[in-house]
Amino acid sequence: MGERAVILAGGQGRRLAPYTAILPKPLMPVSEDESIIEHLLRGVASAGISEVTITLGHLGHLIEAVVGNGKRFGLRIDYTREDKPLGTAGPLALVRGVTAEDSILVINGDTFTNLDFREVLNRLNESTEAVITCVERRLDSNYGVVHFDERGLMSAYDEKPSFGFVVSTGIYGLRGSALDCIQPNERLDMPDLLRTLRARGRSVVCFLAECEWKDLGRPADFEELHQQRSTESS
Repeated sequence: MGERAVILAGGQGRRLAPYTAILPKPLMPVSEDESIIEHLLRGVASAGISEVTITLGHLGHLIEAVVGNGKRFGLRIDYTREDKPLGTAGPLALVRGVTAEDSILVINGDTFTNLDFREVLNRLNESTEAVITCVERRLDSNYGVVHFDERGLMSAYDEKPSFGFVVSTGIYGLRGSALDCIQPNERLDMPDLLRTLRARGRSVVCFLAECEWKDLGRPADFEELHQQRSTESS
C-alpha cells in the first residue's frame, strides 16, 4: 500500500485578481521566503509522505519552475495538466500509478495550515473510504435575531448572536478505490465525489482538527495572515 499527496494547483484564482493575472495563486507569498505551495510541501514532507503530484492549470509552468522535481523538499514530485478546468476532484483521474489500496492526501493549493497531515491518512482504513478534515468556526451576526411561534408571538430575541458551525478545510484523505467514481476529463468537485461515495454506501468520515487553518482565496485573507505572523514574530 502506497501513499501520495496531491496538491490541487490548477485554479485561476479569480478572487485574487489582479495578482493572479501574473502569478498563480499557490505561488503567492505567506512570508518573505515562502509561498503557499512551498509551505504545503514542507508540511507534506514533515508527515513522512515522499510522493507528490501537483495538478497544474493556470500559469502552471511557473509553479513547475519554482518547485521543480521536489528534491530540495526531500520529495519526489510529478505534475498533471488540465486542458480545461476539472474542478477539485476531477484532476485526481489524471494522477498516475494509484492502486485501490493506496492512501491519497488531497490538499487545496490555497490552504495555509499547521496541521499534521499524518493525522488525516491515519484515519483511512479498509472500512473508511474518505476523510474530510474540518475545523470549527464562529460567525458574528450584526443583527438582532428574533424567534417567534406559529401565532407570531415572540419566543426569544438574541441581540447580535454568534453562531458556531463546522467547515471543510479542503484537506482530504482518500483511498485509491474512491477514484473509480471519477470519470476521465469530466469536471467534478470534491463535495460531489464525497456525496457519491456516501450514496454508494462507502464510509466518509469527518475529522475535526484542532489546528491553524486559513483559506487564502482573497486579498484580505493574505493581509490577515501577514498581520498575524508579524505580530507573532515581534
